[in-house]
Amino acid sequence: MTILDIIIHPNPILRQPTISVTQFGNRVSQLVNDMYQTKDHANGIGLAAPQVGLLDALFVIGYESHRKAYINPEITWKNKTLSPYDEGCLSIPNTIVTINRPKSITIKAQDIAGHWFEETLEGLLATAFQHELDHLNGILILDHGTPKPIPDPISEPVSEE
Repeated sequence: MTILDIIIHPNPILRQPTISVTQFGNRVSQLVNDMYQTKDHANGIGLAAPQVGLLDALFVIGYESHRKAYINPEITWKNKTLSPYDEGCLSIPNTIVTINRPKSITIKAQDIAGHWFEETLEGLLATAFQHELDHLNGILILDHGTPKPIPDPISEPVSEE
């Protein structure tokens, strides 16, 4: 497995729409494994192919016990109730944007063998899926709101009790 270089904004590849994956096999399997390694090494929840310089329509999400690759993903249903979340991005370091997204969604995607599956995601997993899907369409967190710097824990005042 290989840790890939993460593309940093404003690299133009982050704004390009991806291309559907039509060939499944060793290349896709290796890419997914490398993306998991890269995401884990960077302490991320998800990672999309454009973030490692590729225009394949795929991303990985790994959070707690949920670890899955999503290839050619799409949302088939969105909850009308929105939930705010302070989102960060491995391609836009030290920045967060508060984004309101549907708190639950139903999706369909292909796995690394090309088989279609559907699932319903809620909470942080729904947010992460929508964030990564945005990457596949050239959309960044900066397009959703005003960026804020991530507070530096060293310079933040410490409360005494």
